[in-house]
Amino acid sequence: MSPRSAILLLLLGAACSTRTLVRPGARGADPLVMRAPIRAGGADAVFDRALRVLRSQGYRLSRCDEGFSALETERLEQDSTCGGTTCLSRQVVHLKVGWRAVRLDVRREFWDSACKGWAVYADPRSVDAIRREEQELIAELMKADFQNPLRYARAPGSPGPCAVGPCAEGTCLSALFDLSEP
Repeated sequence: MSPRSAILLLLLGAACSTRTLVRPGARGADPLVMRAPIRAGGADAVFDRALRVLRSQGYRLSRCDEGFSALETERLEQDSTCGGTTCLSRQVVHLKVGWRAVRLDVRREFWDSACKGWAVYADPRSVDAIRREEQELIAELMKADFQNPLRYARAPGSPGPCAVGPCAEGTCLSALFDLSEP
């Protein structure tokens, strides 16, 4: 191996290891999942609030199942904390609302220009940034209007918050609720 090749490989390896790289395209070794308890009967309020909050933050739905109170967003690109700086990232939000708890998972990947691909980083700052975002989202969901259960009542036969009419590119949003306000 020539000295020039060795230096190039060393620089490439150092560039890819500036942060703790899990591996390009990986979902991460231990996904961060945030859970919060909700009052019995509050699932509809939290789920409907989640649709409004995520929409107001620029997310579009890729999957939404009102029957299971579960949703997944399309990838949203933004600048996020990675290591000691910010990087181009893309993330997906998974949400499941149960009878007494809500589970939220933000999956984030970063663009690694040295490796020319998307990668999941496990450095402490990146992990803390994801945890903070999950905590903020959960706190926002818990601001749902639990006092007014009729607000979430639907007329028999009316479509739910996941689907109204034909879905454009698999994304279903509700026309029944004002999704512009969190």
